[in-house]
Amino acid sequence: MTSYQVTLAVWATVASLAIATVVISHLARDSVLKVSELMRIVLTNRYLRTFVILGWMWLGWHLFAR
Repeated sequence: MTSYQVTLAVWATVASLAIATVVISHLARDSVLKVSELMRIVLTNRYLRTFVILGWMWLGWHLFAR
C-alpha cells in the first residue's frame, strides 16, 4: 500500500466512525449523548471552547498545512 492509500483508508475509517456515532446516538436516545448535545455542553464553557479551538488549529497545522 502506498502512503496515499493508507491516508484514504484512515480518513474513510474516521468518517465511518463519525457516521456510526451519530446513528448510534439517535437510536439509543437515553444512553448516549447526541453529537449536538455534546457540542453544546463543550462550547458553553469558555475554557473548553478555547481548548477546542486551539486543538482544531493544532490539528489543521499538523495535518493539513503540509
